[in-house]
Amino acid sequence: MAEIGNGIKRTFFRGVEALGARAAHMADRARERLKELNAERQIDEILDQVLKAAREAFAMGEPLPEKMTILLSELNRLEAEYGLQDAEEGTAIEEETPDAGEEN
Repeated sequence: MAEIGNGIKRTFFRGVEALGARAAHMADRARERLKELNAERQIDEILDQVLKAAREAFAMGEPLPEKMTILLSELNRLEAEYGLQDAEEGTAIEEETPDAGEEN
């Protein structure tokens, strides 16, 4: 009879041990996912800052790489076409050419 009781105890403790291991694994995975989400949020914030800086430079007529100028022109065109506005500024950024106002 004692052997049956000991077998039940061992089985119970193995089950509890398995549950503990599974819970630890789930907690580890949740921590990893949280780190991933935080990294994604930081990347998004940095990209937002880069875009804002590029748009400000573009609006002020500062020279930018050609590809960036083309992309920002397309962004402005789409914003104007669909009536979208820059969330922080409240207005679409106006496109300026670097040579505007200069005479050769």
